[in-house]
Amino acid sequence: MNYTNYQSKKAFSKKYSVGNKNKILYFLFLCISLFFANYQTEARDIYVVQTRNLNVRTDASNRSKVIGTLHYGDTIFVDTLINNKWAEIEYNNTSCYVSKRYIQFVETENIITQEDSESSKSGHINFWLVLVIFVGVWIIGVIITGSIAVASHFDKEDTKKLSLIIYPIIGFVFAFIMCFIFPIYPETTYVWWEGMFHGGWLLPNWIISLFSDNWSYKAPLHTSAYNIWWWISAVLGVCTDIRLIISIISNIRYFSE
Repeated sequence: MNYTNYQSKKAFSKKYSVGNKNKILYFLFLCISLFFANYQTEARDIYVVQTRNLNVRTDASNRSKVIGTLHYGDTIFVDTLINNKWAEIEYNNTSCYVSKRYIQFVETENIITQEDSESSKSGHINFWLVLVIFVGVWIIGVIITGSIAVASHFDKEDTKKLSLIIYPIIGFVFAFIMCFIFPIYPETTYVWWEGMFHGGWLLPNWIISLFSDNWSYKAPLHTSAYNIWWWISAVLGVCTDIRLIISIISNIRYFSE
């Protein structure tokens, strides 16, 4: 490396590179988003039993089979009310029914629940799969960077510049992989956290849509919150993509001069 141009290259490259602090913040934000992305809130009504013994039945009828008993003061979550006479509850992991006459409403509570596997199959994002692929792709990036650095006898500064080329490229590869694994289905209604991912993957999804007429970069069916988060993530994602592309170009120039 020509020492006379070292300082100017260092200043130029530093201006456009993504620092270690920013990379850590991006990583933490992604991990937190991935963790909560696989969960959703569900509003459920809480009731308390107001009789000494309350029969739990298999159907909303006094003639249906009794499979259990609740007692005075027991708290239950009611999924649905049927004709304002029966309440559907979950009892021993089974949908059952109790008479609404003997229960009293307490409050409505937002319960955090994990999405089931069926929803993942219909286009929703699976946290564990995304995390495994992300870690795998990241490890590959580390191995590639280390192998090139060792083979080329790079010093610490050159290795850092190399990582600012390899890691963004690996990030783009990861985004494209996610777009193919979790395509946007036109018949699926997406919620707010999915807007975060779809907006963040706008650029790769848009590139794929140029070559496929049936490919979407934004879900046609979605909630209002999805739309808000899609735009926020899209703006931030595009700005980050542009910055990473500039970083790649600047660091390639660093090695070519």
